[in-house]
Amino acid sequence: MRRTNLPRFLRNSNLLCSRCWWLVTLMLGCYSFGGHFRAANSTAYSDAQHSGPSNTLEIGSSLPIRILCWVPISTNSKSRAQLIQKTWGKQCDTLLLMSSKADPTIPSIGLPVEDSYNTLWGKTYEGLKYIYDHHLNDADWFFKADDDTYVVVDNLRRFLSSYDSSMRHFLGSQFAHNRLLKGYFGGGAGYAMTRETVRLFIENVYNKQFDICIPGPNGEEDSYLAMCLEILDVLFGDTRDPNGSQRFLQLSLHNLYRPWDYQATLRAFFQSKPGSDCCSNETISFHPVKDEQLVEYDYLVTYRRLSSLQQPVNLD
Repeated sequence: MRRTNLPRFLRNSNLLCSRCWWLVTLMLGCYSFGGHFRAANSTAYSDAQHSGPSNTLEIGSSLPIRILCWVPISTNSKSRAQLIQKTWGKQCDTLLLMSSKADPTIPSIGLPVEDSYNTLWGKTYEGLKYIYDHHLNDADWFFKADDDTYVVVDNLRRFLSSYDSSMRHFLGSQFAHNRLLKGYFGGGAGYAMTRETVRLFIENVYNKQFDICIPGPNGEEDSYLAMCLEILDVLFGDTRDPNGSQRFLQLSLHNLYRPWDYQATLRAFFQSKPGSDCCSNETISFHPVKDEQLVEYDYLVTYRRLSSLQQPVNLD
């Protein structure tokens, strides 16, 4: 097997963090979650207006799509796994929790990878191999999220429905990279792959011992995965809304107004918008989200969903 030296630019990348204002958090919470709960006759939602370098948007089937969500977890994060199951995870058609050791009490799936942050790349490709072997025909889309991600699954479902799931699509929060023409999709905000994309990766990368991209379990899964899929000519989609605002957020609600934002200044694939215009009101995911915040976010989604179902009373 030909080994590829780990590029220096892919090593030791760290996220910058800062505190944010709670009042703004609540206001943006309602704004960001609101897109899912628009009235059915709203005309603002139009994925056909997408713009981007890949021009991958297709008009998909009118049939309901099936989404398999999979989340790599630590063997020590049982409580977090249970929170995911009780909140956004129950909206997926299938939810798989994957760890280095199977735990039937969660339940979680055991992968042949060491339980370490440094082995995220290994967890990712072994997770895709498990899906290929056991669940490839159980869904149209396969969405990977971190265990500290919150996903508005109904927004995700609506967005993915506008793509042709039979094609080799790859979608998420897009970052620039000086060695990757198409950039990469941040693992924290999550990324979606069609069945064809999963198949191409396993049959042309995993089964061929990674001879076209980086082998070994250590490394940054998001940029490494993008490297493999770019070589396979997978379609990297522009996931911004018609206003050019981001749907997949590598930000929590509490960090949307950070005084200095590495995502907006250093690594953004597209030019970011200032203030509340940065983020779509059809937001799909937030990251990072703490344990107690998973419940808070889920309350916002549930509250807005119930509010949208209330009909005005005609007193005439």
